[in-house]
Amino acid sequence: MISTVEITDGKAFADYMNRTQAIASKYGAELLFRGKATAALAGDQPGGTLIVAVRFPDMAALLAWNRSPEYAEIVPLREEASRQVMTAYSETA
Repeated sequence: MISTVEITDGKAFADYMNRTQAIASKYGAELLFRGKATAALAGDQPGGTLIVAVRFPDMAALLAWNRSPEYAEIVPLREEASRQVMTAYSETA
């Protein structure tokens, strides 16, 4: 999963990140990258000021995390703290 994020409340976003990482780890999530988009090498630069890449064991685990009651509880915090585009990707052979 890759998220492009525009942070609107830094303190609330830090709380959201801590809480979502704790929840996602129960579903086998691994944070691969968190950093700022600095330059588009081809095409348009994605929106947001922060890029977050997370790997789940499979799409079923990602969807289970995203649809879990624990995560649903903190979605309002995510929406208060940021504007995000979260996109799921699956590997191809």
